[in-house]
Amino acid sequence: DDYACVQTDDGKLRAFTSNGKEAFAVELPAGKPVGNLRRAGQNWMLAGMPGWLVTIDPQSGDIVGQDDLGQPISATPMTTSKSGKFLLVPGAEGVIYLNQTPGL
Repeated sequence: DDYACVQTDDGKLRAFTSNGKEAFAVELPAGKPVGNLRRAGQNWMLAGMPGWLVTIDPQSGDIVGQDDLGQPISATPMTTSKSGKFLLVPGAEGVIYLNQTPGL
């Protein structure tokens, strides 16, 4: 899982290997990601400011789960266990949501 990841202008999250080759590109929901990619079990989890959460398989680049809180997210969610099954999701105005990691 040694990739450098960026969101490009076309709305995709692109992962590049250490030798600069693109490993995969995955279409993200509308809106900017907030915070960093977070490990959730064997997968990655990414959140978006509008309230979306996606779980990505870093081996294939596939989205294995997706959810929308319907509320803005203000920072990177934290996993609550080693398995990554549940997330503490920081919302606006200091609210913290407990949400199952999509796809786990």
